[in-house]
Amino acid sequence: MLFVWCLTATAQTPLTDCQNSLKQGDYAHARTICERSLQAVTKDSDEALGVLLSLIDIYQHLQNKPQLKQTIEQAFQHPAFASDTTAQYDWHRKVGQKYYFDADYVKAKEHLNQAFQLALDNNNPEWLSKSHNDMGLVELKLGDYKSALSHYQQSLKLKHQFGSDYQIARTLNNLGRIHLYLEQPDKAVSYYESALNYYLKYAESKDIDHRVFMDIAHLYEDLTKAYSAANNTQKAQYYALAISESLGTKNNTSEQVRALINLAQWHLDNGHLDVLYQLLTTAKALMDQNQTNPELLTQWYLLQAKMLHQNHQIPEALSAIENGLLISNDLNEDSLKIDLLYLKAELLEDQSPRQALQAFKQYQQLRSQFLQQKYDTDLKTVQHQIETQKIQQQLLNQELTNSRQQQKLHHLTNMILIAGMVLISMAAFMIFYQYKRKKEKQALIQSIRYHKHQLLMFQTTQKPELTVSTENHKEALKKALVESLIDATIIWEKTTQTSQIELAEQSKIWTVSIDNGTLRARSLEKYLSLEKIPDNPRWRNVVQTNHFILSQDNLQKQDRQILEKHIECIMDEVRALSLKS
Repeated sequence: MLFVWCLTATAQTPLTDCQNSLKQGDYAHARTICERSLQAVTKDSDEALGVLLSLIDIYQHLQNKPQLKQTIEQAFQHPAFASDTTAQYDWHRKVGQKYYFDADYVKAKEHLNQAFQLALDNNNPEWLSKSHNDMGLVELKLGDYKSALSHYQQSLKLKHQFGSDYQIARTLNNLGRIHLYLEQPDKAVSYYESALNYYLKYAESKDIDHRVFMDIAHLYEDLTKAYSAANNTQKAQYYALAISESLGTKNNTSEQVRALINLAQWHLDNGHLDVLYQLLTTAKALMDQNQTNPELLTQWYLLQAKMLHQNHQIPEALSAIENGLLISNDLNEDSLKIDLLYLKAELLEDQSPRQALQAFKQYQQLRSQFLQQKYDTDLKTVQHQIETQKIQQQLLNQELTNSRQQQKLHHLTNMILIAGMVLISMAAFMIFYQYKRKKEKQALIQSIRYHKHQLLMFQTTQKPELTVSTENHKEALKKALVESLIDATIIWEKTTQTSQIELAEQSKIWTVSIDNGTLRARSLEKYLSLEKIPDNPRWRNVVQTNHFILSQDNLQKQDRQILEKHIECIMDEVRALSLKS
């Protein structure tokens, strides 16, 4: 997930005492051990430099900024630093980490990139596996999703060869995070669950780094967000409870605030406003005591604004939004600003339409930039490569597992072997049987849905014989389709505050493409004009689009009646044409 030091030592020395204490995850105790170790070694020795680098980690986690700044400078000025490439690599990563936690991602990238160059110059695959992960983190925060994915791809590939299960889990965790940014919660869940499996596998091994349990607790927060976004309320609730249980394990203010904010988001999604208020109050008190990451503070203002909105305190909500926007201007990543602008436009719609329109235009510009990255062809290619790489690794792991199982089976007696094969056969039969039943059930459901849809499309009452020509009905059908889709897009944009592109993407009925850097839904646009509509229009696409919009919960009654009337009109023309033919 984040950054790890890579110093090595072979004997039980003050340096190894310091490093081993750090692995226990108790940073306050590790500080005592490492400060004692620093006193026990020669000031200008390599060991002293190693202890200083460990103390950087400790002071960073304890949020002791004066000591952190002093120790970073001491390590840089140490006599052995200029000739020790390993120390230089570690130092740049740790300083990059410091700026990353301060949300100064430009400076973080400067130092992390220097560490990356050292890894390249030394052709060190272990360093490269970590630095690719580091660069992915900072590129994500800078909004370059394609570069972030490319770095994660290389990191995962190298870690499978040279890293531990702990290291693999960190990169899988970050792959989950970027897919959540890209609004692909199902893929995010898959990566997060894979990361959890690797974390737990590592935790069961010997001589572990106990900081893995902190990473697992943090992963619970990510899983809560991902499952909420994927509308899996049961799983989201399970991990939200896990967050509550792990609050006492947080060792510093930033971790506590982050956990409280993530938990507050879940309670907001589920309408628990009283609990939400308590969590936000606790988080704000912690932030007031310490200098807080501006990204966390922006998230806090966004949650406060949403809570005030639900309590109908519109002026107070707008004030919270302005505070959040002021801070977000200094952030390099726009997702929080997008959410704040959308909420601002929604709140101002009734009382100040002009300001609402201005906010919505800002939102639309940032949202369009995000969508261009989301649908970038190169980014999709990297995603596919990572998925393929993941599948290949799973197959390799399965082959290794099967090989080990075969070696064990050779030591069993013939009777045990036969019994085992019988059990396996029975299990396979049961799985096949369940799978077959499931497929039959799915086929039946699909068939029922199809016939229901056909009934909806062609159900009609007996009408008097029509006397108009087939050609007139065709023109009337085209006109009905155009009028219907024009009203449908207007109602969609008004109801969802999103564009035709979002309608095409979410409904899966119309094709979205990139034309000269601009997202277009050309197949939909043809049906908005009588001059452009095809001679043999796909009337089912228009009807299905109306039904998709009708499925929106917040659709107004009048708009619902308009769409239903359009559907009835289209079906009348279709039935008339059918009778003529």
